[in-house]
Amino acid sequence: DNGVVNFQEGFVLYKQENFDQAISHFNQVADQTGGSVSERARTAVQNIKRFKRQYQAGRQAISQSQWSKATSQLRSALATDKKVADSGFFAGSITRRLARVTAEKGIAALDSKNYDQANKLYKQAKQYSSSQSRVRALLRAIEKEAQGLYIRAAEKKKTNPGKAAKLCRRIMNMLPSSSSQYQKAQTLLEEVSN
Repeated sequence: DNGVVNFQEGFVLYKQENFDQAISHFNQVADQTGGSVSERARTAVQNIKRFKRQYQAGRQAISQSQWSKATSQLRSALATDKKVADSGFFAGSITRRLARVTAEKGIAALDSKNYDQANKLYKQAKQYSSSQSRVRALLRAIEKEAQGLYIRAAEKKKTNPGKAAKLCRRIMNMLPSSSSQYQKAQTLLEEVSN
């Protein structure tokens, strides 16, 4: 079937990020066919145009460190990509970018001493891609910050057990329970609570 072949050719161009060529191709298919094939081709054109705008805006926002705008545009691009093709040709690259953006937001939250938000953003970033370098950097930064808090908690163990307990709970809210820092804080919390 020539319509199927024509669609595949357009999808190949789309996957190669030749968006304008893909749009031109699907416009030709729409003009040369009729009925539902033409309608599908016109829908593909609209979705590719929308995806191109969102994807490029998301990438540009990343280059300008505009993390919230990048998140919004990339999430929209992810949804639109799935409208172009059910499997979503760009899902992998978009989720890796979302992991990076979310980790950058987490690093900013950590810099502002907003530990709960940093941990929440770390968990989100990890869901997108645990192997992304900025996600790993965020976890290292959280662990380093937790280590500093643990030292303070240990110093307060005898003189101010209430403050030590509060610091331990903060550490435990910052980190996954598998973290050695989390486990140390949990042990210290049990010690000061008895």
